[in-house]
Amino acid sequence: DGTTVGSTQATQCSTPIVFSTATIEPGTHTVTVQYSGDSNHAAGTSNAINPFTVSADTTSVTLTATGTTLNVNQSVTFTATVVPNPTDPSANGLQGTVEFFDNGNPLVVSGVTQPVALVLGPTGYQAQFTIPIGPPTVLAAGSHSITAQYLPGSDTEFGGSSSAIPVTVALNAPVITWTPPANIVYGTPLNDVQLGSAVITATDPVTGGTVAGTFTFTPAAGTVLAAGTTTLSATFTPTDSSTYSTQTATVPITVTQATLTVTADPQTQVY
Repeated sequence: DGTTVGSTQATQCSTPIVFSTATIEPGTHTVTVQYSGDSNHAAGTSNAINPFTVSADTTSVTLTATGTTLNVNQSVTFTATVVPNPTDPSANGLQGTVEFFDNGNPLVVSGVTQPVALVLGPTGYQAQFTIPIGPPTVLAAGSHSITAQYLPGSDTEFGGSSSAIPVTVALNAPVITWTPPANIVYGTPLNDVQLGSAVITATDPVTGGTVAGTFTFTPAAGTVLAAGTTTLSATFTPTDSSTYSTQTATVPITVTQATLTVTADPQTQVY
């Protein structure tokens, strides 16, 4: 194309001269060799190789994550490593960016710009995307396909590529704490002493904060249990069903026999 891409020293006229380069830009070119000449030989230009076609180098993406089995609002970092195939030490480095997708839709996190610029690290060119601890929820409960797509730079030296990994997100299971109730005497109906908010709570498994919701008890408040040991059951239904799952807990309660008092009815009779 008239642009010098390199030079090499000629030794003997009968010895072929080998020149290699990895920096010719993609596209169609006309390649010639020019001999500068010396005191004994005139300068000259070779025949042209036309067309001489250079294609963009292919690339591959490897996507990894700090976890692929998560809970709602759990933090996770996705790392995309982009490698040109094959690599030549004299070639230009990768340019471009990586965009991360969830089930085909770009991942959106406040304060994080997409696409993410590539950074040369010890294991290659990488881009990272971190989802912080929620809320807000970025990955809802269910199955996800997370994709990292390499977007080539404006130099067009490398082709795009992508990689995907599956991620499963589960609801958080509230921790139910239920203080086992003291014994009651037969005839005492169940009440808040055994079933009230002072003795049973639901908390977040990560933060320890109280989870809003309702408890349904079996047997219900007001029930008079038979003497002996009975299992009380409580089902917690969270208000935020997109973050927390329904949980059930049980505790035993002992009902002691009631003491009967027998009183004789005094009567009089003539002997």
